[in-house]
Amino acid sequence: MADMETIKALKEKTGAGLMDCKKALEEAGGDVEKAIKILREKGFAAAEKKADREAKEGLVYINISGDKGIIIEVNCETDFVAKNEEFREFVKRVASYIFEKELTSIDDKVEEMRKEAIMKFGENTIVKRWEILKLDKGNIFDTYQHGDKLGVVVEGKIDLSSEEAKSLLHDIALQIAAMAPQVVKSEDLDKDFVESKKKEFIQEMVNLGKPENIAEKAAIGKLQKLFSELCLYDQPFIKDEKGEKTIKDIINEYKKKTGKEFEIIRFVRFQIG
Repeated sequence: MADMETIKALKEKTGAGLMDCKKALEEAGGDVEKAIKILREKGFAAAEKKADREAKEGLVYINISGDKGIIIEVNCETDFVAKNEEFREFVKRVASYIFEKELTSIDDKVEEMRKEAIMKFGENTIVKRWEILKLDKGNIFDTYQHGDKLGVVVEGKIDLSSEEAKSLLHDIALQIAAMAPQVVKSEDLDKDFVESKKKEFIQEMVNLGKPENIAEKAAIGKLQKLFSELCLYDQPFIKDEKGEKTIKDIINEYKKKTGKEFEIIRFVRFQIG
């Protein structure tokens, strides 16, 4: 019969319950390594059973190291687990491994880590998405996190010696977090999508009895409104109290005042839910 110290040590290693550890040790004849294998196999089987359960909580984690960085979203079932320090450490380990290997998809190791997390926390756990970012030469990252549920990484081509430029870049990271644009500029939108929306808007006006030339002008206005929602540069700057200036206006003002370049290269925004 396994002694309590060995059972507790096994629990620490695997995260399994005390009774499960006791039974595994008994089944393994007291051999700890065999007991770990038994618990892992049983845990992985249990993990498969939980795979269909909804996992709408979780956290977004960002790590920047020099000219590279990663942003990752990992989901679980409850906020209770999401706030668990051990779950946070699990997410960091997964992110570190993915970052080191520069993975573009889940490999066997990540899947094994995921199943071990399910066994440990008792909830379905999903490594939902990640992006590894590499700076272009001379550029800089800025990041913003709102709690654990929302994270932004933005890459800017700016004057690296200017604190004003860095501050503006951070304001834009806040803008991305708050307003959730999908692209930097309107020309970054899919051309077929834009053309389809334009035709849709024209048809709406025609259906209301508007002449074609009027319908065309109205459609352009509707497209501009859509751009102000989807495109970062076309969005009203949230720190402009009057709401009159767009991000593009703010950037152009800075460039005119300083004579320095300032451009948003790309951004990634992950939000739980």
